[in-house]
Amino acid sequence: MTDHHDAHHQVEPPRRRRARKPTPIGSPRVEPPEEAEARARTAEEKRRANLRFVIEFAQRIRRESDLYHFTHTRRWDHRPGRWTAEQVEQARQFLHGFLQPDGTPQPDPIRRKGRWRV
Repeated sequence: MTDHHDAHHQVEPPRRRRARKPTPIGSPRVEPPEEAEARARTAEEKRRANLRFVIEFAQRIRRESDLYHFTHTRRWDHRPGRWTAEQVEQARQFLHGFLQPDGTPQPDPIRRKGRWRV
């Protein structure tokens, strides 16, 4: 009975780890710090340009308060300069929902006959 019991509890020899394969010749190269910095700078410039567009577009179609509400309910930073590129894109998509199929903005629900409601 002990032979049967010992057969189930045999200790396996430790497994050997495979040695790392050498890096193939056509593998991606390590990016120098100068190139990484230039790429990051370009991405930041693009994010800021998109952010400026989103804010100007919200002002043009008179939906700044809707944009503020959208960002506030999602608990984004209250300073647009700190929004990520993904957040800027979400804000752009949100504002484009206020365009009619012909490309004109929806009427502002607060304005009537050119006067602000008080």
